[in-house]
Amino acid sequence: MSINVNTVVDVTITTTPTFPSRFGFGVLNIVGKSDVISLAERARFYSDIDGVAEDFLSSTEEYKSASVYFSQSPRPNQLIISRRADVDYAAQMIGGLDAEQTLATWIAITDGEFTISIDGVEEDITAISFSGDTSLDDVASGIQVKLRAEAAGGYTLSTCVWNGERFIIKSGTTGATSTITVLSEVSGGSGTSIVAMLDGGTGDGTAVAGVDQETITESLDVIEAINNSWYGLAFTEEVNDVEANVVMASDWCEARIKLFANSSTDSAVRDSLSTTDIAYVLEAASYRRTFTLVSFQDEDYIGVSMFARIATVNFNATDSTITAKFKQLPTITVDDLSSNDATVISGKNCNYYSLFGEIEMTAEGECADGSFIDSVHGVDWLQNAVETNVFGTLLTSPKVPLTDKGVSRLSEQVRLALDEGVNNGLIAPGYTAAGVFLPLGYLVTAGKVADLNASDKAARKAPPIQFIAIGAGAIHSIEINGVFEG
Repeated sequence: MSINVNTVVDVTITTTPTFPSRFGFGVLNIVGKSDVISLAERARFYSDIDGVAEDFLSSTEEYKSASVYFSQSPRPNQLIISRRADVDYAAQMIGGLDAEQTLATWIAITDGEFTISIDGVEEDITAISFSGDTSLDDVASGIQVKLRAEAAGGYTLSTCVWNGERFIIKSGTTGATSTITVLSEVSGGSGTSIVAMLDGGTGDGTAVAGVDQETITESLDVIEAINNSWYGLAFTEEVNDVEANVVMASDWCEARIKLFANSSTDSAVRDSLSTTDIAYVLEAASYRRTFTLVSFQDEDYIGVSMFARIATVNFNATDSTITAKFKQLPTITVDDLSSNDATVISGKNCNYYSLFGEIEMTAEGECADGSFIDSVHGVDWLQNAVETNVFGTLLTSPKVPLTDKGVSRLSEQVRLALDEGVNNGLIAPGYTAAGVFLPLGYLVTAGKVADLNASDKAARKAPPIQFIAIGAGAIHSIEINGVFEG
């Protein structure tokens, strides 16, 4: 027996917590109602239009909106498409992706069987013959006939379909009382079990309870709980210009760090006397996190194209921030507005895409409250950058002492985020409202530990760190006067 070398050289390696990643401010979530995405899944991530085309037909609104999004130049590379419950939906058993697809295997079965419970009633579905089937659609149809033959409750109008990837069985009832289970073997059954062939048993199939019709707010709450990795929000065209739905979406975003890209095709937007069009309604409510682009060419996804351009901003790059004015919207048919049209639309803090001379461009780049879109976007990024820097330092350090030196460490992380803002063009040297010139574009100050009250010190609460930053803004117009003497 030898002596272990660790008595001479004893090595211990400790890993430190990973520094948290920053939130992404270039991801749009397009919310639709097609049943391609199940209500159990709710959301899918896409990196290009080819991926969208694998799931959605070109005639669907999800595909149309995604096509506009990925047509922008430079092209964004992150998109989420999600599903809302626009009506009452039935419970469904979603089979896995390993269902039997060899037709000959199905044709050989004349006594197929499985057990399922629909709306609380368990039934053995037996004696299913596939001998004359010519497709997997026929297989699904044969199963549906047997389900409906039970002629009770959710079985009466139940369905079974093959969607090209998997088998899906739905209850014939809808809403929250609609229920279903995955498949199981028939107890004491004498036929051929098709549970595995349908890939619908425990661990393979997924049972999704029925859902009552949701409001926009309810759908967004559910989607957010499942996937919150997105910043921008848009809807397929049926929501556009429906005031109640648009207002709910705006209210929802206003309470979060989200940006709603709203599209309108309402001709009343350019009517100075209109007080019912969506642009007027949103402007009157002073929504800071909603911007609207209007099209009089029935371009349902003009707002999606605008967000796609915003989504390409790389806050880590030099001079990378942009204004939402002067931009082109590929695939979008441009309007040829009059000066009066532009004045009326802008007066409602709404944006448009028009010819300026012979040049197509967006204007004015504002949210409904008059804030500029790029300022809202940039401030959201800055808030997250500061939070992540400071939290990451607290997380990955053995401890940050409650001393002036410890507070200085956290102040430095604030400065690092602000320096990034200077680098990307969000922040620039300038004067504060009080007339103080900030040569760096920002000023960071921190309280002293000695000034903490006893209760805050006992609670390990640091003195406050404060900063003021000067926005670089952007030039949207200029007046030039000259004198020519001949």
